[in-house]
Amino acid sequence: MQVGIQTISWGTRVDVGKMLHEIKAAEYTGVEFFQHPDELGPVDRLYHMLHDLGLRCLGIAGGSLQEKIDFVRKYKTAAQLSLVNSLASKSGGLRRLPHAAGHSQPYIYLDKWEGQSADEALRIGMTLALHPHMFKGIQTSADAEEYLERHAGLQFMPDTAHLTVAGEDVQKVIDLLYGRIEAIHLKDWTAEYGRAYQFYSRGFVGLGKGDVPLEGVIEYLKKRSYKKWVVVEGDVTRDPFGSACASRKWLRERGI
Repeated sequence: MQVGIQTISWGTRVDVGKMLHEIKAAEYTGVEFFQHPDELGPVDRLYHMLHDLGLRCLGIAGGSLQEKIDFVRKYKTAAQLSLVNSLASKSGGLRRLPHAAGHSQPYIYLDKWEGQSADEALRIGMTLALHPHMFKGIQTSADAEEYLERHAGLQFMPDTAHLTVAGEDVQKVIDLLYGRIEAIHLKDWTAEYGRAYQFYSRGFVGLGKGDVPLEGVIEYLKKRSYKKWVVVEGDVTRDPFGSACASRKWLRERGI
């Protein structure tokens, strides 16, 4: 399986270049952006920064649905233009463009259904990844399943921590909806602070430090020969690079 990271730990108003270099140094190969698209700067510049570091843009979580759609369109255009320019160059070639050829469309993180706007996004070929999130529009796997049954093109992005907060069997949910998974958020959580809205988020911790049965999930994915992305998600911290390194080390120790 492939390992990416979500950028929530870096917060907002980030130095994007520094953040991406830290993600590369921590040995991740994919990035899901938490920040609003405007905070990421020009999309063509972002594409080239990612490409130069050998990172893939997995998805976009920040902004409204329309803003995320606009980001994806611009990102696809940047990838296509880069491919054309490389083919026109004598020293270029597809070998330098691992992300432009067939892998240029990020998914759109979706934690609530936005009616006709979401329907239209699917119609025009956007990849919508439905993410159950406590105290948001879609909280449980049952909520997500209703939409997945109604929309054949919709994808699923389970979050190990939020499913645990909801009292669900994480591995059972992944098994039930395995064929619709776009990516999996790997996140840990401890029940020490309870499940109430005001306190539950205090329980988010580094991988392996909480109550989420992550090792069982990982073994299950290995048995299924899961080839898609697992996306590490922490929370805002004073040391996002250190947290990213610690989570990556924990995964490497488990063969990922």
